[in-house]
Order: sequence, then structure tokens, then C-alpha cells
Amino acid sequence: MSDKDKDKKGSFGAGADKLRGAVEKAKEEAQKRQQQQKLDELRKKQAARGSNRLRHPVGRRPPPAQRPHPLVAATAAAASALSDDQKSKLNSLRSSFDSVNQDAELGDLYREIGEIDNQLTNLPLTLDTLRGRGFVHSGNLEKALDKLDEEGTRFGRNSRRGYRGSRPFEHRSGCARTAVQPTRAKTHGRAPHPSGSGD
Repeated sequence: MSDKDKDKKGSFGAGADKLRGAVEKAKEEAQKRQQQQKLDELRKKQAARGSNRLRHPVGRRPPPAQRPHPLVAATAAAASALSDDQKSKLNSLRSSFDSVNQDAELGDLYREIGEIDNQLTNLPLTLDTLRGRGFVHSGNLEKALDKLDEEGTRFGRNSRRGYRGSRPFEHRSGCARTAVQPTRAKTHGRAPHPSGSGD
């Protein structure tokens, strides 16, 4: 073969390779276009489904409008109808009632009762175990149990005494409610209840 024939054959081979590459690129682009068209169609269908859902809601209602609570409105009306003297009395009664509530809170007492109760529950079990093992120190635990029992009794007396001490404050707060009741009844547009408790 001559050099000219080789050059012709080489140029045809290079041209064929270029042609093959162009055909493959065209096929890839056609596949990409088809995939893009399918994606576009799917998106359109999903958008149409979404708009149908928005147009035809099933079983959904808008939430009802919020209305002011009648008790809050009545309390505000009652407070505005009070005179300055009544407002000052009401404020002093509220402050004394708050202080009575703080004094009457028995949270600490209940916590101490719970601790004593836990100790009373656990000590007999520990005592039984020690007796089963034959320890000499079980006598000390019995003394501790008796001491805790005495503390529980004393604590019960003190808590009852504290409860009795809070009764006058409860009576005063009841009197204060009775004193404010006619004013509240006027603001609600009704006569006061004969017993003094309007509600």
C-alpha cells in the first residue's frame, strides 16, 4: 500500500470515529430530552393533583372565631364599676389572702411527712434482715424507729395546729367575698344571692 492509500484510509477512519461520536452524542441528547419531557409531564400531573386538592377540601372547616371569655369580661366590668375605696379594700384583701395562702402552703410539711413515711417503711425491713442475721445493733434501729414514730406524731400535731390557725384567714376571705358580692351582682345585672354567695 502506498502512503497515499494509507492517508486516505486514515482520514476515513478519523472521519468515521467523528461520525460515531456525533451519533452517540445525538442519542444521549435525545434520551435526556425524553427524560426531561417525562419529568415535566409528571410535575404537571402532580401540580394538577395538588390544585384539585386545594379546590376541593374534604371535611375541613375553618376554625371558629375566638370569642372573649365571659368570666374575664365580667371580672373586668366588675373591676371598672368599683369605687376607689372599694378597690383599695379589695387590693388589701387580695394581699392578705395571698399571704395567708403562702403561710398555709403545706408543701414542706408534706415533703417531711413523705421522708418520715419512707424511713418508717424501710426501717422495719432492715430490722427484720438484721434480726435474721443476728446482729447486736438491731436494738439501735428499734430505738431509731421509736424516735421516728414520735417525730411523726409530733409532726401530725403541729400540722393540725397550723391548719386550725389558718381558719380565721379563711373566714376573713369568705367575708371579703361576701362584701364584694353585691357589687359583682350589680355589674352582672342581677340581685345578690340571699346567702351572700352569688354564684
